[in-house]
Amino acid sequence: MEGFVDLVIKKPSEVTTKDIDDATIVYFSCKIHNAGILSAYNYLNGTNVSSTEKKWTLGDNDLPAETALYLYMVNATKGKAIMYNSADKGLGSDNKYSNIARICLTMSGIDRDQFVTDFAHTKEGISGGVTGKYYSGNVGYINIDDENGNKIINYYLESGEKALKMPEVQDHLLTGEVIR
Repeated sequence: MEGFVDLVIKKPSEVTTKDIDDATIVYFSCKIHNAGILSAYNYLNGTNVSSTEKKWTLGDNDLPAETALYLYMVNATKGKAIMYNSADKGLGSDNKYSNIARICLTMSGIDRDQFVTDFAHTKEGISGGVTGKYYSGNVGYINIDDENGNKIINYYLESGEKALKMPEVQDHLLTGEVIR
C-alpha cells in the first residue's frame, strides 16, 4: 500500500519491542488533539472514550519498564523517531511519574550521547523482566526496580544513590545537571 500510513494504536501496556522495531515513528500523547484519532482509538479498542486527556499512570496505562527503556535506547543509539506531548512528562493521575514520563523527561533534559556515556554505555544483559542493572556507564547505571508492585526505571550513581530523584528530576534535567 504505497503512499499510505499504517496506523497502529495500542494500549501502552500492550506495546512490545517488536512494535517499536516495526514502527517508522513512535507517537504517544496523553492529550488527543484530533477527533479522528480518538474515533480510531475507540473503533480499534471497542471503547467509547470521550476524554481528550488521560494521564499516564503506573501499571496498565503505562509502557512496561523494559519496553520504555528499550524505546529510549533505540532513540538514543539508533535515532528511532519519537514524538510526544509536553504533558507526557508530568505526574500521572496517581501522582507518580510513569515510565513514559521518565523517558520523556530523559529525552528532553539530557543529551542522549551524554546519557549513554554516563548511564548506558554497557548493556549488562539482564532481561526477561528481572529486576536489576540493565545498563551501566561512566557515572552510574540504570535499574528497573519493583516499587509497590510496579516495575519502574531508575537511574543510580555507582555508589548506589539514586542519580535522578523524582519529582526533583525536572529541575536537574532542565539544567542539564547530573547529581554527582
